[in-house]
Amino acid sequence: MSTLLELRIKESLLMNYPRQLLFSFVFTVMQALAACSTATSNDAANVENTAAILSAGKKIAQCVNDEETTQTSFSTLRSAPRSNGFIVIAGNAHGAQYTNQYGNFGANDAINIASASKWATAVTLLTLVDREEIKLDTTIGEYFPEIDAVKKSITLRQLLAHTSGIAPRLIRRDTGKGGAQSVARRMLAPKLLAPPGTSFRYGGSSMQVAGAIAEQITGKNWSALFAERVAGPLGLKTAAWGRPLRGPEVGREMLGGGLFISARDFAALIHTLSIGGGDIVSSASIDQMFSDQVGDARIDFAPNAVVTGSSYGLGSWCEGYETVGGACKFVHSAGAWGAYPWIDRTDGTWGVIFIKSRLNRVVDAERVLIKNIENCL
Repeated sequence: MSTLLELRIKESLLMNYPRQLLFSFVFTVMQALAACSTATSNDAANVENTAAILSAGKKIAQCVNDEETTQTSFSTLRSAPRSNGFIVIAGNAHGAQYTNQYGNFGANDAINIASASKWATAVTLLTLVDREEIKLDTTIGEYFPEIDAVKKSITLRQLLAHTSGIAPRLIRRDTGKGGAQSVARRMLAPKLLAPPGTSFRYGGSSMQVAGAIAEQITGKNWSALFAERVAGPLGLKTAAWGRPLRGPEVGREMLGGGLFISARDFAALIHTLSIGGGDIVSSASIDQMFSDQVGDARIDFAPNAVVTGSSYGLGSWCEGYETVGGACKFVHSAGAWGAYPWIDRTDGTWGVIFIKSRLNRVVDAERVLIKNIENCL
């Protein structure tokens, strides 16, 4: 039965979608095939359920793809500089409901997602908070006793919220030599740009310090810690920090922007975050991650591509946050090369766009596409 259904699915895709969009609702198709593969004495019920899944997926795909602004966005993404294609995966609490793909870009192709990596970094660090190995308001002095008193007062929360005062772009110029602890100490060596908690400056340097603390606490290097607490439990087979080399080997672990991962694997992580963390991290930690952590600090540096009025949580941009409690309504962690993961916390919808280009060349098209997808899910 599976083989016959698969042939019918392929025929339907070929008949109803432009060839460059043949991957539409591929995850819905996968759900349908899974339903067939478990067929027992309830074959009729399974077939009926499969048909319903396919019908719902097709309606969502048509709703999104029929929008004129969707096609305009696709055109922009297809013609983006240096791009060889793109893939979109989106869904809700039940899983992926819509996907689209163009060009030589598959769901299992791992790319560097730049600052979208910050979600993976924040989640990994929050597992330490959940296990009471550290608190968000623990100061870093006990881990770096040689630094001055002001720097010792920096908290883990401030490291993840970019309000520590550490110069944000030091990591870009760092060689990575000497391991995580040496890198962290180099991030902490210069004078702070502002007292801790008073200034927001987006970057990656402070996250490198946070990762070094995690390594001290657990006795594991960052890649091993991430594999144990996030990638392993979620089955993220393509995830690697630093450009993947051979097998488990990794290159430089740049925590603010060095994750290589496929769209399929990253979608699994995003879905987990959208439903409150699953078995990976607590819902309380997710609420902290996706709430305003900047407070009254000055916004001294934010990328041009970020929506005016945005705030920041723990490793995540925060839009439409509540004045009381700071809960974010819409969160994302767009990366410099165009990767754009998002979650709408008002209804639990989520998604990711993978493309290899420049964020400032594609971000407007991505936001239009996200809006259309949200309206159809």
